[in-house]
Amino acid sequence: MALSPRHLAAAALGITLAACETAPTLQEVQAFDTAACDAAGFEAGSDAHGLCLLLQSTNRRLESVERRLNFIELDVRSFGRLGFCRDSRC
Repeated sequence: MALSPRHLAAAALGITLAACETAPTLQEVQAFDTAACDAAGFEAGSDAHGLCLLLQSTNRRLESVERRLNFIELDVRSFGRLGFCRDSRC
C-alpha cells in the first residue's frame, strides 16, 4: 500500500518537530523535583523530602510507561483499520 503525499507530509512534519524537541538534563529534572517538593512544604534533608523526591521520580517513570502503552494501543488499533485484523475486537 503506497502512502499518499498527505501522509508523507504529516510524517515529515512529525519527524521534524520531534528532532527539535530536547529532553531536559538530569540537573534540570533534579532541580524541578526539588522545587516541587520545597513548594509542597517539605524541609530539605528530611525523610519526607527524600520520599517526595522518590515519588517525583516514580511518577515520571509511570508517565513514561503510560505514554508507551498509549502508543502501543494506537498501533494495535491501526491494524484493524488497515484490514490486517479480521477479528471484531481489534
